[in-house]
Amino acid sequence: MQRNNRDNWLDLPNRDIGTILSACASTHWSERKEGLVALQAYLRAGNSLLLPDLRKLVEILGRMFTDAHTKV
Repeated sequence: MQRNNRDNWLDLPNRDIGTILSACASTHWSERKEGLVALQAYLRAGNSLLLPDLRKLVEILGRMFTDAHTKV
């Protein structure tokens, strides 16, 4: 049975945080959305962010919130 990409993101809460942050920083809104879903799964699984990763995430989220054309 073929699983869609979103299910794969949700199944891997221990996915590398670098991959998750890269998806969040993507220029494609669908990849940013999947990155946010993966980030939520990552944090709900009890994982935490190191300070450099947290700083990068704050920068990414700041850009998302100020983008007038974002669908995320």
